[in-house]
Amino acid sequence: MNDSLNRIFLKFCLHIAVSIATIVAWYSLNLIATGDNFYIGLWICIFVTNCTTLILSKLNRILEQLPKDETNEIPEIT
Repeated sequence: MNDSLNRIFLKFCLHIAVSIATIVAWYSLNLIATGDNFYIGLWICIFVTNCTTLILSKLNRILEQLPKDETNEIPEIT
């Protein structure tokens, strides 16, 4: 039970950190160019970055479960 609460807390912290970084980047870019749909674009950007973070974390978890390659040699292409 404690492990699942830790996972939920860490995912929550990850998404909060990504959202804050997105907001800071969005406000920084808004100083350069101002638009009428500032907040709509901000919410879309936060949604996209959080979805991307979720997908990449799941792909990383799958990659960690794959068996390691025993050889470090690069195969020759013939």
